[in-house]
Amino acid sequence: MNLIYNENKYILKIEKDDICIGIIQENILKTCSLIIYNIENTEVILKNGKTFILGSNDCIFKEILSNFIKNNVDDITLSNDYLTQIDKFIVYDRKRDENGNVIKNNLIIDNYNTWFNENENQKYLNYSSSSYTHLYNNDNNNIISLFSNIFNNELSNRNINLDDNQYIKTIY
Repeated sequence: MNLIYNENKYILKIEKDDICIGIIQENILKTCSLIIYNIENTEVILKNGKTFILGSNDCIFKEILSNFIKNNVDDITLSNDYLTQIDKFIVYDRKRDENGNVIKNNLIIDNYNTWFNENENQKYLNYSSSSYTHLYNNDNNNIISLFSNIFNNELSNRNINLDDNQYIKTIY
């Protein structure tokens, strides 16, 4: 396989170890200005020499980074600084056939798409439930006032210019 980037100018900053592997994959893609379809996979190499492919059964996208490192570092004499156990990430170019076309079957990309959709759905559910909770916790007068303001603003924004010589008529 070919490496997409073998340059030291791409520096991935992971500031906390309680994020999931999928977020790390997302950050790697953003850092290198790539999309998931550009790559075959991303390999993480730990300082103990073990290698894993992000999104494989051994390193699933939903898993939390600190848990992954705890489970895969033999001698855990860490002071909760799991990030120091990562040596590097390697991004591999997408496999192609003899005609230069990408090989369509890629389990890692399928796993990433599944994780990404679930993650976005969860973000939306968190957003909508927090918005609903905010509205629900306010008293009824504030809710009625809010909708009344929205309704009135919508109507007042409907100005129609009938003719250059006529006035602007507001429709109610």
